[in-house]
Amino acid sequence: MFIKLGKSKIYSQRNKYQCNNCNLTFEATDTMIDSINCCGYNLSKRSKNLSGNKYGKLTVIKPIGKYKNYPIFLVECDCKDKTKVAIVGYSLLKSNNGVTSCMCKNRHKDGMCLDNLVHIHKLIVDRCTNSNNFAYHNYGGRGINVFGPWLKKKGFKLFKTHIEFSIGKRPNDKMSLDRIDNDQGYIPGNLRWATSAEQIQNSRSSKLTKEQVMEIKLNKDNLSQKELSEQMGVQISTISRIKSNKRWSNVQCS
Repeated sequence: MFIKLGKSKIYSQRNKYQCNNCNLTFEATDTMIDSINCCGYNLSKRSKNLSGNKYGKLTVIKPIGKYKNYPIFLVECDCKDKTKVAIVGYSLLKSNNGVTSCMCKNRHKDGMCLDNLVHIHKLIVDRCTNSNNFAYHNYGGRGINVFGPWLKKKGFKLFKTHIEFSIGKRPNDKMSLDRIDNDQGYIPGNLRWATSAEQIQNSRSSKLTKEQVMEIKLNKDNLSQKELSEQMGVQISTISRIKSNKRWSNVQCS
């Protein structure tokens, strides 16, 4: 349905995609793209339609999908490139420290993305402390916290100083902040810059044993994906990826 055109020059966590049907070009994360249908998606009656609303530089065009029970909207930025981005509606709201641009203000003069510690700090604080954040259950909800001084009034300055002196500035746009021990918080001594592949290897799903993966794939008790996720201590999306051979494809049921 979508053609991947390459990496975003604005924000390293997004890629450029083009719809095969309408040729619409927009940016989205890899985790979100499978949930998008830009041609003819119907928003559920229970979801608030944000179409036409303005949030900082962003104008909401239309709903285009649903990600983890939250509607995804296509927005257009007022920047010179008029960048279109797929974004979870929740992320636009002021009550959630809403996103107000396509990240264009964080570019270098050559068009590349800054290391953007401001955004990183804001993101980790919100998902560890805001119970309304859609990712809270994977962070603050399971005890992942942020180092106390980094939460205070001058917290960002302390965070920035620690990052630059302990692990250095982000080496390149392909790397993002990662916790060395996935069960510990965003604290001194537990942070590093890592690639997406390294972060996947460090995730809770990678700590499953082959026996557990076989159990998930065979599912002899006919458990639902939710029941399997609770039993194994991983996300429902992890169970889904294992069953569809997107994860642990090397483990085959005999």
